[in-house]
Amino acid sequence: MPVFDENGRQINLDDDFPMLRDPDASKSHKPRFPFTGIPLTTIISIGAIVILIALVVLLAIKVNSLNQEVVELSKTRQQLTAAQDKLADTNAEKERLKAQLSQAKSDLQTARAEKDEAKADLEKMHTAAQAAAKKKQTPPTPAKKPAAPKKN
Repeated sequence: MPVFDENGRQINLDDDFPMLRDPDASKSHKPRFPFTGIPLTTIISIGAIVILIALVVLLAIKVNSLNQEVVELSKTRQQLTAAQDKLADTNAEKERLKAQLSQAKSDLQTARAEKDEAKADLEKMHTAAQAAAKKKQTPPTPAKKPAAPKKN
């Protein structure tokens, strides 16, 4: 079976010293690109895939944060709706209390009017009672009795 060296040449094993490549001599002073054996299209494809994966990850993160914001906004909207309902209830209560207050004011005015009428009636009755009392206090003037004939 034939034996090959690093360059792909067949080595003659019958020789005392087969020709082998010197590892120190093969190293050049120029740095080698690590992907020299890989075709350029493969490198570009891998780079594009890495960039696309990074974009997908960034978009996934952004979508996740937007979903969280949507959830927070929906909670805020529910709170706003609840506050609006409370406000509507409070306004209805306020209107009801205003109606009760105006009813109480009208009742108070009616009561004051009745009180004033009652005071006026009471004063009339009081003055009438005082007049009647004065008439009772003054003794009635005795009616003149017909003069009795004189006895001489």
